Amino acid sequence: MLKASFRLGRPLALPCAVFAFVVATMGVRAQTQATALTVGILPFDAATVDGWSNSSAQAMAKLVRMEMIKGENLQPVLLDIPAGQRLPLSPQRAAEAGKSADVDVVLAGTVLEASSTQASNSGWLPSKIGTSVGGNVTRAKGTVSLEVELVDASTGKLADTFKVEAHNTDVGVGGNVSSVLGGFSAGDNAWMKTPLGKALQDAATKLTQEVVRRRGKLTHHSS
Repeated sequence: MLKASFRLGRPLALPCAVFAFVVATMGVRAQTQATALTVGILPFDAATVDGWSNSSAQAMAKLVRMEMIKGENLQPVLLDIPAGQRLPLSPQRAAEAGKSADVDVVLAGTVLEASSTQASNSGWLPSKIGTSVGGNVTRAKGTVSLEVELVDASTGKLADTFKVEAHNTDVGVGGNVSSVLGGFSAGDNAWMKTPLGKALQDAATKLTQEVVRRRGKLTHHSS
């Protein structure tokens, strides 16, 4: 009977171990979330980018948010432009928007460049983000440049600034190549596979990496 009781009791060890692992994992996740830097993301402004619109500004902010949620160091929150205000916001105005959303840092981004260049048999044909180029294209290149300001939401002071650049080139593209920004604004998956779409995604990834690198500094600055 003692031997039988021992055998009956052995299967209980596995559920207990699984339960302990789940509890420990939940504790680690809770601790990570508690220490993660909350980042409020404003719609992106644009310097001299043809075809940029309010929809484009929101789409870029959403793209950055999607990159940030892939990790556990940042908790991104989309912010709205305060009523009666226009981009670009001053650090003080940006901080006010961040306080209402209870974030640590506000990310205010500006698109300095978002353009594509197509190569045909006749040479390189420049194209802005809001236009389409037809013809027999053999190479297409997308270029994106972003400037980012990180504002301390508690003080309204500028905590840090940096720039990121991204490039993507596709070779052997035939037919018509379109860089109309409407595809980006509407979240068109096919458009995001174009060189310019890929460059925007790469820029969002690099931006996220730069914010993570500054996480310790930003946490100290906002404490």
